[in-house]
Amino acid sequence: MRRILQIFLSENLKTIILSSYLLTAIFFSALLTIGHFPQEMDFGSFLAAGQESLAQENPYDIKNNLVFTVYSTPSPNLNPPISVAFFRLLAKINADSISLAAAWKIISIFWYAAIVIHLFKTNPSFFNAKKVLWVFALTGFWQTIEVGQIYMPLVGVAILAWDNLKKDKTVAAGILIGILISIKPQFAIWALLLFFANQRTAAMYSALTFTILSLIPLPTFGVKIYTQWLEAIIKYHGILLPGNISLQSFFAHLNISSIGTILSAALLIFILAYVTIKKSNVMQTSAIALTSTLLIAPYSWVGYTLFLLPLFFSQQNWSWRKKTAAGLLTLPFLIVLIFFSEAKIFFILFGWAYGWAVALLLLDEFLEPTISTAKKANGATA
Repeated sequence: MRRILQIFLSENLKTIILSSYLLTAIFFSALLTIGHFPQEMDFGSFLAAGQESLAQENPYDIKNNLVFTVYSTPSPNLNPPISVAFFRLLAKINADSISLAAAWKIISIFWYAAIVIHLFKTNPSFFNAKKVLWVFALTGFWQTIEVGQIYMPLVGVAILAWDNLKKDKTVAAGILIGILISIKPQFAIWALLLFFANQRTAAMYSALTFTILSLIPLPTFGVKIYTQWLEAIIKYHGILLPGNISLQSFFAHLNISSIGTILSAALLIFILAYVTIKKSNVMQTSAIALTSTLLIAPYSWVGYTLFLLPLFFSQQNWSWRKKTAAGLLTLPFLIVLIFFSEAKIFFILFGWAYGWAVALLLLDEFLEPTISTAKKANGATA
């Protein structure tokens, strides 16, 4: 009886400590987000792209006053030309920039709520108070709202693609992945790994969808907009900004940028070889793709960690690596802001906390692969 009471009290104590931490993380994250809520931030850069496009100017130029500047680094819209078509429509709305930004941030909150409801509905065994607190303590959620980013609909697309792959609906999954790539080209790694793992239906439909969507701006804007986009990417120097969880950013902070580039290339080659030789199932391939993309791409902001939600909801029992990653992803951004430019040891421990979380998740895929509870679809074709 005493032993049972000890276990009960111990579990209760763990629950209280965990819940208290998550509530504290939500408080500090919400504090930063609310403080910046009236500001356009990244949303201003998107609106600027639309305004410049309407004026028949370069939508990737930094001259517009709405372009967000972070630590003296102008950060224009760097999404592909297809995004300008949407931001052009946004700029046509007869409203001031602050009102538009506020409206989008509110829409993003509801969009995330819908994503969370979908995840718990498709994985009902995960539903409990601690998990609910955790998904709303994720720093990626608060950062996306704070800066007015466009991640929520893209995360929704990625989750639907994941769900379709689980159900062996490879054509639908491929189309959804293609949509994602057309806005965030770094996720081409997902389609690439599927192809190399001999899961080619989804990969080919991804490529087809991406190609069609990428050509839509051509009749309206001409070839020039593609060169303007590439020039903007080349000119952008945000590798050292806080919240960048890429390998290249990590080693740039340590003043050995070349190592980051080499390791990113080596990681890509390694995972391509791994899925080719092992012929990993479609869900493990997708999990490796999502995690490795965040490390390999030169710019991977903390909001991108929301794309990793399916990995957490695909396994009932988390390994210590996944639990540690889940905790790191709730570390309030205020702590990262404090330590990212301090002594190297503090940056390594705290400034790149979200990067460590992603690295642990990738390692977990090699040690304890994500195997869906649904049938192991492979979507393979000759």
